[in-house]
Amino acid sequence: MGNTNKSSYKNNEAKPKDYNDIKIENLAIDSIKVRDWYIRKYDKSDPDVEYQAKSIENNTLQEPIIVHEDEPGVYSLLHGLKRLLACLLLGWDKIPAIIKTGLTEQQKMLFALIANVDRTDLLPLQKAEYLLFLWQTLKLKTQKEMADLLNRSEGWVSLQLDLLKLPQYIKDRVRNSKFYSFRMLHALSKMAESEAIEQFEKYEKKRLEQEKDENLRNDGLKRIKQRDPAEAVKSRIAHYEKLAATFAKRYGDKLQPTPEEKDGIDKLIKVLVEISSSSPQDTPESPVTGDIAAAQPENSVTTNEQNDAEAA
Repeated sequence: MGNTNKSSYKNNEAKPKDYNDIKIENLAIDSIKVRDWYIRKYDKSDPDVEYQAKSIENNTLQEPIIVHEDEPGVYSLLHGLKRLLACLLLGWDKIPAIIKTGLTEQQKMLFALIANVDRTDLLPLQKAEYLLFLWQTLKLKTQKEMADLLNRSEGWVSLQLDLLKLPQYIKDRVRNSKFYSFRMLHALSKMAESEAIEQFEKYEKKRLEQEKDENLRNDGLKRIKQRDPAEAVKSRIAHYEKLAATFAKRYGDKLQPTPEEKDGIDKLIKVLVEISSSSPQDTPESPVTGDIAAAQPENSVTTNEQNDAEAA
């Protein structure tokens, strides 16, 4: 991806603004540092970063990142790592940023943690581990202290922290995966370790089977779309002829078509092939009113007769 001209920040430049004590400037990306306490981790090869880059390229950068000015020309990232990496991927040299000042190291870390805990795209176990990191770093003593800090209820904090009770085997499998809901993981956290792992493996087996079926359906639809219409009809006809042969073998000569019926079937096949291979402009308005109607034999086997034959 190259530089985009669609950005609302023309040539990656925006006029610095000051309003309500918030300052926005275009900062050199290489002047922004991602500190060790910035807990969300991405790199430029992450699919989420690539998706973000495409969104910025097509729809502009809608929201500046947030940084803290540690010293003149040096900044710590507080919020927006994915946007920062996406702009790097697009080849930008500068990025619009909201600049905060005067925070201690602990205040900067707290700002970054709280901003990320409230993100909707944060996965359940990631959120629980963020809260644990926050708890340990700030040396909090009760869940009420954390609830007050985050403006949440004690019950909410307790539910999130329950996920830390999951067996390590499950934690390693679900940490960065979007397939596992909070409700499911919370239920597993209340089970004994052996039971939790057993139930998790059952869920995984079912999920992978469904994923395989979905992939097969998608592959089948893709092949159908790519198939030549005439070839598709011929394939369907061959399938039906195979079924007819199997049916005839099972029930003997009872349901063998008469010469008139066979002639009608052949004409029907011919019309279907002609329809499938013709363009919309060449297709008759009512292609089945002529040959097919004339091809219907008077003594064709009825549905009731077929059912009687099957019952026999």
